[in-house]
Amino acid sequence: MPHSVSTAALAALLLLPAAIAPESPSDDGSTTEEPTAQPGSVVTGDVLYFQDVKEFEPRLWDDGSEHGGIARLATVLDQQRTELGDPLVAFGGELAGGSVFGSFYRGMPFVEAFNELGVDVGNLGNHDFDYGEAHARELMDAADFPWISASFVDVDGALVSPDGATHVDRSGELAVGFLALGGEIDRTVAAGSVLERPQVEAAREAVADLQAEEVDVVVLLSQISRDDTEVVMEQVPEIDLALREENDAQSPAEIHTTDDGRYMVAPEADYGTVIHARLSVDRATGEVAVDPEVITVDEGVDEDPRWGAESDRYYAELDERLADRLGEATRRLDVAELGVIVADSYREYFGADIGWQNGGGIRAELPAGTITRRAANSVLPFGNGVVHIETTGAALRTALEQGIESNPEGGNGFPRTAGLTFEFDPDAPFGRRVTSMTDDSGEPIEADATYTVAISQFLANGGDGVDAFLDATMLSDGALVDIDAFGAYLENHGAIPVEDGSGAPGPDPDPLLGYFLTNGWDGGRADHAFMFGRHSDQVLVGDWDGDGIDTISVRRGAETYLNNAPRGGAAEAVVRYGRAGDEVLVGDWDGDGVDTLGVRRGATYHLRNTLSDGPADAALNYGRPGDVVLVGDWDGDGVDTIAVRRGAEYLLSNRMTDGWADTVVIYGRSADEVLAGDWDGDGTDSLTVRRRNAFFVNNLLGGGPAQLVMSYGRAGDAVIVGDWDGDGTDTVGVRRMPAPAAG
Repeated sequence: MPHSVSTAALAALLLLPAAIAPESPSDDGSTTEEPTAQPGSVVTGDVLYFQDVKEFEPRLWDDGSEHGGIARLATVLDQQRTELGDPLVAFGGELAGGSVFGSFYRGMPFVEAFNELGVDVGNLGNHDFDYGEAHARELMDAADFPWISASFVDVDGALVSPDGATHVDRSGELAVGFLALGGEIDRTVAAGSVLERPQVEAAREAVADLQAEEVDVVVLLSQISRDDTEVVMEQVPEIDLALREENDAQSPAEIHTTDDGRYMVAPEADYGTVIHARLSVDRATGEVAVDPEVITVDEGVDEDPRWGAESDRYYAELDERLADRLGEATRRLDVAELGVIVADSYREYFGADIGWQNGGGIRAELPAGTITRRAANSVLPFGNGVVHIETTGAALRTALEQGIESNPEGGNGFPRTAGLTFEFDPDAPFGRRVTSMTDDSGEPIEADATYTVAISQFLANGGDGVDAFLDATMLSDGALVDIDAFGAYLENHGAIPVEDGSGAPGPDPDPLLGYFLTNGWDGGRADHAFMFGRHSDQVLVGDWDGDGIDTISVRRGAETYLNNAPRGGAAEAVVRYGRAGDEVLVGDWDGDGVDTLGVRRGATYHLRNTLSDGPADAALNYGRPGDVVLVGDWDGDGVDTIAVRRGAEYLLSNRMTDGWADTVVIYGRSADEVLAGDWDGDGTDSLTVRRRNAFFVNNLLGGGPAQLVMSYGRAGDAVIVGDWDGDGTDTVGVRRMPAPAAG
């Protein structure tokens, strides 16, 4: 097999004339001539390498510099092909996650781009499995280039890549053999169905395959750490060059050599650099030389116009689809706080005792203010699965110990929990760090008791070294995507952080999907259960025909589909009013007993008194654009008016005109979900707050304790209010959405 030498050594050797070739002593003291290079025996070739692609547009680093970008990469590859002639282009892996773009498009735009840009070979990184094994296989099927890995196998031991562990290609006359390694599959939702082979063993087998094909040079594509790559290079000396992953998220490219002089080269993250490796082989002596250089992909590179336009197209689509408002952050939230909130969203979605999120899975902070879908995706960019399991208190303690061990400072598998409070001593030895564990009510977690846990699939499968849940009972079918649970939580609560409420979980409505309406305040089973509309519809409640009974209607864009009975089926009428992006309100604005629509734009309200298209019958300004709006009959005169909420303070107006509030009420906590309704049938609406699935009802427009506390439904249900039976008293209903399909 050829062996590597430095470029300078090879050059010196080739410059020695044959007549004065170096001599070496033989066993009898005489000298023998060393073999010399024959004319034409040196062949050369080139490899271009990049990896870690998260965005089509350049990534902005903390120092303000731009790195990568598909349009600039296209320019660099074109320039290098013009200069070099026939380089091989290798992609080092990681294209499916790690950013909002990645979590939304899940890698497919890059596969399609690499097909057109002429990538010759790819490596699988662990983040290429961020959306599961099935999705990774879809990406591989869509690729026109071989996508290889010697590391990843299925449960039967077969390679996951249909293209195998190696690939041989030619740059000019040079035969280059590629093998590929990846790691940390336990950090993805594919853990369990995709396994990871020992790196050295996998590399040795792959190199043997390449030797059988008599390649000139062996190149390792490595999506494992610098230290692990160096171990592989030491144990497998037949590898001539390692092209590996970046050192850290914003670290510069690095050219490093092993003790015997072979190169290990790391580009920047975010494909901010392309590595060019000039490879030379003297076939007469078997010696390989490597000459690496770093090519920057930054502001100094002109963008390819076609790929610039393609990038713009993707981001225009992304901006439109991610601009939806999901909720509000009442203050700046760091990753530690968000970890607990995300855990609570899992718990609420499944109605579990405990929610559990690994600290390393939270990737961004949130500033105070509006939370859009884009911002939420930046917090959870990987699209990890969430599952519902049942486990013991003893397993919970072990899992806490393991999570803390993985990163006591809060990253990696460090536990961020909801419904479980724990204390630990970071200086204590493993197994004795956790000093206390209690539930929401302050009761200790018992070792032999069972608890339900909503947890990331990554951790449930043993990720981050947390293997305490591997024997847990699975309660859910498939996996919910984490961003879907978080998004539903934001939409349900409106504002975060949410303070936990009191009250034990009450009886659930019938175990179906759809609407579950109760006519009483006893927490019993639903009196009406049905489905209507689509799960993506906005729900509106009102008395649309003046019969005293509130019913469900749904809105799509600017159209509202009216239903005058608590049942499913076709809509009885369709009303178009306002614009698709308006905030829609429902109320009896003129006291005629029929509810109609209003729209809010900023702090301006446009109210219509008939269920038809046309101009507003009344318009007024009230409150601030950022206020939360409530509608109710606050003085019992039969006309609904506006109130705005700021924290736990409510400013009520009894007039359909601009001006000051008529009444100011303080009730509940600023993080409560608030509902308005006539709870006692006296003709005046008042406030109720909801904490998880507990409702705290107040029949007076004032502070003080609740007159009634009821538990109903599940914490993850969306709540609606109406008079479902026409008795003059408002009660609650819940809307239950399905969990997304597995995968």
